[in-house]
Amino acid sequence: MKANRINNIIGNLDEDLIAEAATSGVDAAEKLPAAASSGAVKPAAGTTAAANPAATRRPAWLFRAAAVACFCLAIAGIAWATGLLSPKKAPAPGDNVGYDFTSITLDTVINYVIRYSPETEIGQYKATYKEIGHGATGKIGGTAALFGVDVTLEELGNYLGEAAFDGEDGTEWFRLKGRQDLQYVISRKDGSYHLWEFFRFDLDKKYPFADVMKYVYNLSSADDISEIVVKPSLRDNTTAGKEIQKQIGVHSITDRATIERFYGLLTQVSLTDTTGIFDAGPESFKAERYLEIKTKDGRTIDPLKYEGIGGRFFEFGGLVYSLLADADRAWLAQLFSINYNPAALQPTATPTPMP
Repeated sequence: MKANRINNIIGNLDEDLIAEAATSGVDAAEKLPAAASSGAVKPAAGTTAAANPAATRRPAWLFRAAAVACFCLAIAGIAWATGLLSPKKAPAPGDNVGYDFTSITLDTVINYVIRYSPETEIGQYKATYKEIGHGATGKIGGTAALFGVDVTLEELGNYLGEAAFDGEDGTEWFRLKGRQDLQYVISRKDGSYHLWEFFRFDLDKKYPFADVMKYVYNLSSADDISEIVVKPSLRDNTTAGKEIQKQIGVHSITDRATIERFYGLLTQVSLTDTTGIFDAGPESFKAERYLEIKTKDGRTIDPLKYEGIGGRFFEFGGLVYSLLADADRAWLAQLFSINYNPAALQPTATPTPMP
């Protein structure tokens, strides 16, 4: 499986859940008893672990091994509990179990864990949403930014807005309270609530991003945008990668003429591919930027990314938009502080003043 395919798949996982899993993994590793095998140091007779720091210092491979073991057990548990280990008939729309899997792969496991909604009519399109999951604490990822506080599934009923669209099998769909857009919606069925985020329109239509802005994000012009926040790619989180992220920095664009031109670019691109982004090698993340579009009514739209070498906007999940003209790519390279050698396809990250 290609690295950028894995990156796109993992990009669908909620960052709060990943952080929680990482913390839980460390806590679990700290509770492991002192290893009696080679590489572990036993305290001398008559001494305690506190008096013998070497006895409590686990080697790095032990933590990694524990994390991998937990992940494998989780995959096996999901596969056993849901029947992935035995063939099933094809599912109904929106049902993520029952595919005729003859083997378990990262794609099938991840695509099972991420729950997608049945297709629903929005404008001229059929739209798919992905559920925003919750961690062991029951809190749903990202809800503090949406509602001002962390929210559980049971508490979602306090945030129901107007009806969003018609549902199936008794499921009701609502906008968020006080909002007219369809970026996020809440489903209700039999007293249970779930929070969903827009993923994509139907793939058989190479839809323009302008329609996503119109039907989903409720953006009708550049006047609806107050700010564009440009962030470095998080694809390399090694020590060196984090240093590059720090060098690139986070920049805010509020100049009206710049926002107008940027909005114009978004209205020109259409979905062209669903397999991944242009990858010029391990250094290409330096030319990637993660974007946040801030609206005048206080919303944040953040699925969109930009790949500077390929000259395309993209989203996690393999959604890639049409190639920009050379002049527009050059303008964005300057705007986003992307400096690279096109001939060598090796980007660098030297910040330049933003407008």
